[in-house]
Amino acid sequence: KHFRFFFDSCLIKDHVSFEGATRMLYDYLNGKQSPNLLSSYEKALSKRSTETIMAVIRETVMVRKLNMKSKYFSHKLISDFCNLLKSNNAVTELDIDNTCGSAIIGTILQHNRTLVRLSLGSSGIADGHVELFSEALKRNSTLADLSLCGNEIKSKAAKNIGDALKINKALTHLNLKNNCVGDEGARCLSEALKCNKTLESLNLCGNKIGEYGIVALSGMLRTNKSITSLNLRNNCITPLSAESLAKALKRNRTITKLNLRSNNLKFKGFEMFCKKLVLSKVLTYLNLRNNTLEPKSLHALCKLLEANAALTELNLRNNNLGDSVAVDISKVLCKNKTIRRLNLKENGISNEGMKAIGEMLMVNKHIKELKLKCNRSLVLPEAVDITAIGIALSKNATLIHLNLRGNRIYYKGAKALFGALATNKVLQFLDFECNYIAGKCTKDIVNMITTNNSLISLNLNNNWIPASGIIAIFNALRINKALQNLEIGSNDIGAEGAPSVSECLASNRTFKMLNIESSKISDEEIKVIAKGLQSNSTLREINLELNQIGNEGAREIGEIFKTNERITRLNLRSNRIGDEGTEFLCEALKVNETIVQLDLWGNCIRADIRKISTNLLDIRF
Repeated sequence: KHFRFFFDSCLIKDHVSFEGATRMLYDYLNGKQSPNLLSSYEKALSKRSTETIMAVIRETVMVRKLNMKSKYFSHKLISDFCNLLKSNNAVTELDIDNTCGSAIIGTILQHNRTLVRLSLGSSGIADGHVELFSEALKRNSTLADLSLCGNEIKSKAAKNIGDALKINKALTHLNLKNNCVGDEGARCLSEALKCNKTLESLNLCGNKIGEYGIVALSGMLRTNKSITSLNLRNNCITPLSAESLAKALKRNRTITKLNLRSNNLKFKGFEMFCKKLVLSKVLTYLNLRNNTLEPKSLHALCKLLEANAALTELNLRNNNLGDSVAVDISKVLCKNKTIRRLNLKENGISNEGMKAIGEMLMVNKHIKELKLKCNRSLVLPEAVDITAIGIALSKNATLIHLNLRGNRIYYKGAKALFGALATNKVLQFLDFECNYIAGKCTKDIVNMITTNNSLISLNLNNNWIPASGIIAIFNALRINKALQNLEIGSNDIGAEGAPSVSECLASNRTFKMLNIESSKISDEEIKVIAKGLQSNSTLREINLELNQIGNEGAREIGEIFKTNERITRLNLRSNRIGDEGTEFLCEALKVNETIVQLDLWGNCIRADIRKISTNLLDIRF
């Protein structure tokens, strides 16, 4: 069992208590706990607490992960921790989000032989800090994953890192996201990676790399035989550099994932890119999200999908392509045999496009995941008709994951969808949140739940379902033997629906997660639901956020905790729990050995009451 210690300002108003830290060490030394992760966030630790934590690191061989993300850590404290790591043979993962860490981390890498993953995000690392670090990286033979995202690395530092990569034979993942590498820095890295044979993943997102830098990276890809994933999101790809990149990918035999999100690819650049990429034999994932693609770009994209036999996942989210993207791509996908995952979220697809997608699903036997979230037009906000998609699902035998969230779906289409799912035997995940179907489709939903044996995750949040509909749905769920995750929050459960929820929980043997947030649940309703929870033996996670649960409701939940050995996560954010209710919960948690996360943020709890939970696991106020 992984045991987490969070020294967090969310737990205590002032400092982590010495008693709490001492008890942590005492429990470890007596074999009561096995600390796998030591984590310290936004809080200044007292001297005695720091000494105790350091003793744990020095004495134990169980701590594998060390998280030191805190702006309050002094240079001396960071130095003391890092000096321990020179001889420590247990810690394999280290996170430091602090300006002090960059100055001494090179020393660790020179001596430590167990560190496998190192994150120095937002640590103020600039060109002047990297030289010592790079020299250590040349000698290090264990570090495989290095993240330097959110620093101030420019061309000089990029050259130093490149020099290290020419020699280093251990690093496989390098994350330089959100720095200032620029064109010259990209060139330096490219020259180094021409001879590097171990790096597999390179993240250069948000580095102001323009035409010159992209062309240099393209030259590297022609000869590099190790990189499989390249992230160039949010840079400045021009038509010329897009063509150069595509030419390189045509020859490259290792790149399988390419992220070009938010590069403002214009028609000419995108057309050139697609033409050259047609013959790529290994690229399987392509992310073109948020590139302001124009409808006329679709011709080139369709040609790519017709000829390319390797691409399995395509992300076209937020390109505002309208019905044209759905109609044209659907025609191609009727014949395409490789695309498995397609993301068309936020593209303004209306009835014509949805009809084309439905016709494609009737014949396509390969797509497993389809995302159509938020396609309702803001200009014409009328309901979207997905009748064709519903009809297709009565025959489609491959689609596993369907996301239709936020489309304000027309009643006729929703009825067709749920009617088809009554007999569909393959769909496992359906996201139908925010479609405002009210009570119009209750009978169809109930029939689907009663007869469907494949759906394991269903999201009906925020659909204006009345209490009568809630009762019918939960009554049907009493006999359902497949559904594991149900999100039905922001609907009208209240006093009328609470008994059906309770009866369902008492008899259902498949539920693992239940979300009933913002459902008019107060102390009286939670008392009713608690009776069902006492008999339930499968539920692992429950979300009761944004209800009206007070101290009495917290007492009921506390009583459940004393005997329930299944629930691991409970969300009580933004309720009406006060000091008394918090004490009930904390007393119950002294007995409970399964809860790993309790969220009480947004309740009315005094700071001194929070100190009760110093030694409890991941409690968020």
